[in-house]
Amino acid sequence: MRKYYVGIPRQQVTTPQDTTPQVVNKTSSGVLVESECLGTIISNYGQTSDVTLTLPAAFANGSFIVRIDTTVAKYFRLDPNGSEVQMLDGTDLGAGKYIGLTSAAKGAVIKYIALQTSVSSYQWAAYTVVGNWTAES
Repeated sequence: MRKYYVGIPRQQVTTPQDTTPQVVNKTSSGVLVESECLGTIISNYGQTSDVTLTLPAAFANGSFIVRIDTTVAKYFRLDPNGSEVQMLDGTDLGAGKYIGLTSAAKGAVIKYIALQTSVSSYQWAAYTVVGNWTAES
């Protein structure tokens, strides 16, 4: 005998997806690529020298977090692509101005998201979570 259930939807079996962000470890200067700025965590774990990371041009849905895991008396900077203007805590910086720490301190965190500024243009906007993140003057 078959049983029919009317009005009770069947639950779909779903597999939980891993939503743990990828950690991208950066201990030396270089250029970030889009895939490293798409829901990732950028870490300085093991940094021993000054670091400047050049951001890719801001793009749709771009977002990442920078987390300082190693304290070192060296700077850690995020430099915009070319003469792009990035934003720090709601204020546009000058063309090509970096955001950074003069001395990397464990626990400092900054969040980057790409803001859409026109139909096909985007701008990096950085928001301090914790730490003494400053803009190039």
